[in-house]
Amino acid sequence: MSNSKENLYLEQVEDVFKILETTPEGLTEEEAKKRLELYGKNELKEKKRKSKIVIFLEQFKDFLVFVLIFAAVISAFVGELTESIIIWIIIIANAILGFIQEYRAEAAIDALKEIGALKALVKRSNMKKEISSLDIVPGDIIYLESGDKVPADGRVTKDTNLYVEEAALTGESVPAEKTSKILSIDSQKSIPVNDQQNMVFSSTIVTNGRGSFIVSKTGMNTEVGKIAELIQTQEEMETPLNKKLKKFGKQIGIIILGVCILIFFIKIIRQETILTAFIVSISLAVAAIPEGLPVVVTTTLALGVQRMSKRNAIIRKLPAIETLGSTTKICTDKTGTLTKNEMTVKQLYFNHNTFYVSGEGYEPKGNISDSENNQILPREDEVLKTHILTGYLCNNAFLMRDEKEKYIIEGDPTEGAFIVLGEKLGLNRKEIDEQYERLVEYFFDSTRKRMSVVVENKETEKEVLYMKGAPEIVLRLCDRIYVDGTIRKITEDDRSKILKANNIMAAQALRVLATAFDFCETDTYDCKPKEVEKDLIFIGLVGIIDPARPEAKAAIETSKRAGIDVKMITGDQAITAKAIAQ
Repeated sequence: MSNSKENLYLEQVEDVFKILETTPEGLTEEEAKKRLELYGKNELKEKKRKSKIVIFLEQFKDFLVFVLIFAAVISAFVGELTESIIIWIIIIANAILGFIQEYRAEAAIDALKEIGALKALVKRSNMKKEISSLDIVPGDIIYLESGDKVPADGRVTKDTNLYVEEAALTGESVPAEKTSKILSIDSQKSIPVNDQQNMVFSSTIVTNGRGSFIVSKTGMNTEVGKIAELIQTQEEMETPLNKKLKKFGKQIGIIILGVCILIFFIKIIRQETILTAFIVSISLAVAAIPEGLPVVVTTTLALGVQRMSKRNAIIRKLPAIETLGSTTKICTDKTGTLTKNEMTVKQLYFNHNTFYVSGEGYEPKGNISDSENNQILPREDEVLKTHILTGYLCNNAFLMRDEKEKYIIEGDPTEGAFIVLGEKLGLNRKEIDEQYERLVEYFFDSTRKRMSVVVENKETEKEVLYMKGAPEIVLRLCDRIYVDGTIRKITEDDRSKILKANNIMAAQALRVLATAFDFCETDTYDCKPKEVEKDLIFIGLVGIIDPARPEAKAAIETSKRAGIDVKMITGDQAITAKAIAQ
């Protein structure tokens, strides 16, 4: 059995079990132990870490330091012990300063790795148990729930509305739908990671649903492991400052040597003794060497490192800090770097008008206003109230605070945007759950392109279907429209206006979803989706965007002033990328 088995997305689940030599009951503890010994821990390995002695000795590799050591030895040789001791103190102080910085950086990185250790729910010997993600091996069956971090690469075996955010690998903020079905493609061709719908990958996040997968790759064999290996195998390049100091050291060495030889022969011509000529020449050489330069450079770089550490940046090697000053181009990811990776509702379309939503990110602060900046409240408009309620009910995300009291979303970021919108306008999860009972959910998938729920309003004892999805799909399922508080037959003019509004939103790099609802017959939730999701009442459109970070614009402007050209790397469509770049 190979830990590097490729193209499992082309295999049936039953065949995957055979290929990975396991069963639906999972591995036995004995077999898992054998595989752990065979494949090693499920972790990203680094090149062998340098010892403290090696780190310290590497501080003496600089050419200018070699020149200083030579000067210290010669000074002692000619009897200038005080000069020699001072030079040695400078050399050692410089080495200690560099060693302390590099050692602290390594220790900080190790501490971060300890914090990042994960747990995973695994099935072994037909029993579920929680183990360290480090002990996962190929052939293990892992269970996933919303909010879980995928601990290894593998083939999906079961899925229930399973969505995974793969931004860490693909840069796409929209979660990818996962399925256990075999992919129907040419078996002779391999497909990119972002198209492997029946595979999950280490370091990605489950945003919605649940499922299980059989581990195919662990540690350095995972997709993220391949990236780590590429980074580690890159040769270390000298920084511009290192190159200049090395060049300066050689130049000053040649000049001093030339001057010393000249002085030596001048003394000989003047009939002075060879010893006197030699001592004078060497004394001149020692005096000419800038012994304070390494300490000045190291101290300056150390101060730069301290400033960077206050901005939560860890610098391993001191010269690296200078490289930032030599940067001419910055290639940056979009998702989560230039943007918050926090989907936010920015526009609403209902009553054949466009309205604007204030506020950024997941903090539930903001309001709705029209084009003339007049604030609109849900209690003043029944259509708006229904529009927002639909997105809130047709939802599996949760808004919560983390340990730092920062608002975060558990679940799909797009669904999170609807929750935040509802909270901004006064909806409360507890109150909604008390008033509305979900009877059934018709899941979203890439074929249906919509999600709907049937809920019972406990106050009216009526059952209502609420839907959100792709505008062209939702609109096709509607034969009525809710406008200005009235439900009426939808016309071609209505459809034309809705599609035009959709196109305008899309041109602004907004992800557009539509909402609809309908009053249900008793027990309709026992029916198939196609029997319920028809003849609906159209409500409106919602425009969502992943907002730019507030500091991104200032950072780019600062880079431009410094002569640095900033390039954005993204998998988005050109129109979306252009809108965000602007």
